[in-house]
Amino acid sequence: MTLTQLRTMLKGMSEEQKNTFLLEYYKRLSKQDKEMFALLLELTKDNKPLPDKKAKIIDLKAAEKKYPAFVDGLFNYPYRSPNAQRKIKKQVKSFVDELPLMPPEAEGYEEVLLFYKKVIALICLAAEDLGTYPAYFFRILGLSMVKCFDTLISMTLARKTTPDLLEDLVHFAGLTEIAEEDYEGIEILDHIANRIKNGDLRMEMLEHCESALTKESEVVELEVESPEQKSIRQAYSEFYLLLSEREGAFEDACSFLKNTFGAQQANETISLYQKDMEKLRQAENQRIAQAMATEN
Repeated sequence: MTLTQLRTMLKGMSEEQKNTFLLEYYKRLSKQDKEMFALLLELTKDNKPLPDKKAKIIDLKAAEKKYPAFVDGLFNYPYRSPNAQRKIKKQVKSFVDELPLMPPEAEGYEEVLLFYKKVIALICLAAEDLGTYPAYFFRILGLSMVKCFDTLISMTLARKTTPDLLEDLVHFAGLTEIAEEDYEGIEILDHIANRIKNGDLRMEMLEHCESALTKESEVVELEVESPEQKSIRQAYSEFYLLLSEREGAFEDACSFLKNTFGAQQANETISLYQKDMEKLRQAENQRIAQAMATEN
């Protein structure tokens, strides 16, 4: 039935018939479809924008039932048969593709966001356990680490953009050790920085970074810094330098790092940041050249 046919049929029905139809149709929907129906009804009633047509309510209980097998599959991926590896890739793709379809306005959105975050973290942990880099393991699974983190950024900031949420993303980048990747880590941090459109918010984030780095310096001084803490420090440092460069305060940021961590360690961090940024620029130029070549 086309929309035109549906409109014509509805025009020929009484209010009582319409109500009977709607109630009967609602009864026959699945639990997730009922939730989507209720959400669309509420948003329409309040004259608010409707979710994308591809949006769907995620059955989180069903996803959680698949999680233990998912964990086992990732951590034992190299030792599985080719057929089993294809099944693992299919499950990963299912999680990565479907979880972001949850509308931010829906009840249970935060739980779905947390589950997506857990999936991304697990891939990074499995990569570390298998002795490889996260970006490489993402590629083995048929995914782009940068795109997966971009989705996480979008989901995290879908409702609002606050310093706490932005800092949580930077901390997560360090926790998953992507800051120690080639240029992919700095690219993800750059994409987080791109979400800060407000100058006041950018200044507030610089203060948050300085506070976090000052705390990290206490751990460094005690010489008890773990590899995980080192990765978190690197993520905060590179993000701090990124924002400072955009504010025209790069030299001031370098001075802060030197005063906080000492000249030697700060210079190592600054040098790594500059190398990563150069690699990122080269990669972006290469992508542009490839796109132009394709167009021609």
